[in-house]
Amino acid sequence: MFANIEIEKRKDILRGFNYLEEEIRRKESRLQYLERRIEDLKVPRAIRLRDMPKDNDYRMFDDYIDSYLDEINELINFIKTSKETKRKIEKAIDSIDDCDMKRLLKLKYIDGMTIREIAEKLYLSERTIKRKHRLAIGQLDEQLLEVVN
Repeated sequence: MFANIEIEKRKDILRGFNYLEEEIRRKESRLQYLERRIEDLKVPRAIRLRDMPKDNDYRMFDDYIDSYLDEINELINFIKTSKETKRKIEKAIDSIDDCDMKRLLKLKYIDGMTIREIAEKLYLSERTIKRKHRLAIGQLDEQLLEVVN
């Protein structure tokens, strides 16, 4: 059933690697911001009027902090699963036997280079790079199943 993932689906999974990198950076930045805010709110003298709920109800204040903590937990879970997915993609690429194909996929999907840039870097024609790219994508079937599931 999944033995033959379509070529475009394989490429989409690999393209997702750069998206995951950027998304993890954004989420980690947000996580650091929220953790600083929680620390600021823990210290009574650091609580400013703008940090307090409008009616100064402590239950609302607890909800305010709980919402920060919930978001922090969601961010941690997202980061953890994203890093696991990245690891699986890297493992799938590393499982390819041919060093040139492995290097080509890393340059394209991890470093974000274009076919033309890869051709210049490897001193090969664009046509050869495209052919090797197609062959390399064809070898990723089983390894990418793990990422999809």
